[in-house]
Amino acid sequence: MVPVIIRPPLTPQQVEFVARRTKVFPSATRLLWEDLGSSSPADHLQCATLLLRLHNAIPECDLVEDVLAAALTAEHDSQDAAEAFERFSTLWHLSREPNETQNARCLDR
Repeated sequence: MVPVIIRPPLTPQQVEFVARRTKVFPSATRLLWEDLGSSSPADHLQCATLLLRLHNAIPECDLVEDVLAAALTAEHDSQDAAEAFERFSTLWHLSREPNETQNARCLDR
């Protein structure tokens, strides 16, 4: 038997740097948010899972919640507002699936 060490692709410090010093997290959040509304229902769980993983990547950071809050509170016509709330409803329900959220921080702001 040979011991193997599996290391994550990025250290926690590198993830924090990417989150705080680049636009990767907000950009990825916006793309996943949009895809949550326009993709097929089969892809919704994947989008919700990835949004939650981004949210949990840095526990003390609220970048994902900030993007979602901005999308929900932006000046919309009634059709856009309805679509945004439908997306959030999908995300909310999928984020409550027991297998996907064990030991995970929820969207709580």
